[in-house]
Amino acid sequence: MTNSKIATSTTPTSNGKCMIDKIGDSGGLFDLVVRPMFQQGHEGELCSWLKEFSLIRTTLGCQQPECQGKTLAWNTARVIDRYTWVCPTCSKKQSIREGSFFMGVKGDFRTCLQLILAWCQDIPSDIAANNFEIKEHVIKKVYERCSQVAEFYVNSHPEDFKLGGPGCVVLVDEFPSGYMTDTTPDVITTRKRNNNSQPILCIAEANHLPPRMWLHIIKALPELPKMKTINNNNIINNNINNISSNNNNSIINNNNTNNNNNNNTIINNNNNNINNNNIDPQQQKPGIIEEAIKQIVNQVLPGSYIVANSRARCCNYEALQDLKQYGVFSVEHLQKFDTPDTHQLLNNLATIWQTGLGICEEIQESTRGAAKQIITNHLWRQRYGSIPSVAFQNMLNHIVECYRFT
Repeated sequence: MTNSKIATSTTPTSNGKCMIDKIGDSGGLFDLVVRPMFQQGHEGELCSWLKEFSLIRTTLGCQQPECQGKTLAWNTARVIDRYTWVCPTCSKKQSIREGSFFMGVKGDFRTCLQLILAWCQDIPSDIAANNFEIKEHVIKKVYERCSQVAEFYVNSHPEDFKLGGPGCVVLVDEFPSGYMTDTTPDVITTRKRNNNSQPILCIAEANHLPPRMWLHIIKALPELPKMKTINNNNIINNNINNISSNNNNSIINNNNTNNNNNNNTIINNNNNNINNNNIDPQQQKPGIIEEAIKQIVNQVLPGSYIVANSRARCCNYEALQDLKQYGVFSVEHLQKFDTPDTHQLLNNLATIWQTGLGICEEIQESTRGAAKQIITNHLWRQRYGSIPSVAFQNMLNHIVECYRFT
């Protein structure tokens, strides 16, 4: 089968299982090497290959204190994997999955490998369950493990996810207040009940099709309590009177220069406190701008041409002017070069952000814990899963790195 996605045929085999040739990787490792070992009677060959690929242990020592780490023997057994580790001294058995990606997954190796491929191809768990006739909780377990591996690899190899470089055009925007959406809803007043509706910094390298992206959830804007109008002069006078009483009127003694200085400091401090209590939420931008700029500097290579806009709260054009390592342009300025009565630039931006917009919408509907996983899954798939013939092998290599045996 040349198509890497699930085939349309759903004809089951005699034992009720769907055919194993319903999913493939376009002539990659799964099709050429793994699938032939799914045949009945090839379980030993499959286990040997898993050991050679370092997906399961090649050796294991007995954990019983009296055996002092005695090397276990590889024996056949009436278990789902057909083999087990056995201590020649105490006869204690251990699973051949010990410490591996497959430990705790209720499914044979064939099922697990198929589901790893299905995850790489972003096949939803319910569709995989219907096509493979596998219980969905088993699928979700394998998918969860794959997501953990993806998160591990993204965090361990930040250099693989840098964007831009000399001559490259990089777009920066914010969901939902930038040009990614038609409207700019107020992040504070429309916060969803899952407490996860947060600004998302979106960076896209326009030189690639589809564009490579980096997404980062910015801390939500603080929700400040409504403040009643306060008479600043009354507060200052009250504080001065209190200080005067406590210090025997020494602070307001105009003949004492030091006391005058102290008094001025106290008054100024009170002015600052009052002003802080009346800060408008829009003036809280520097925190989110600082966070966004840090991400941009970390992810975008020097020499890039950054295209920003004035609508984004955390990464607007004005805030990026000091980044001298980049050439910074504004969407509003570039719009002046559009053909009259056309919106070619905005249409191009909409096309570039199409995938990112879907990811951001999914994040808003997710729990806080799942949001980062959604991002790392997307980052992994765009970098290592975009070519069907190598995605499966990439995931196996990253599983080996994540589950190193010591």
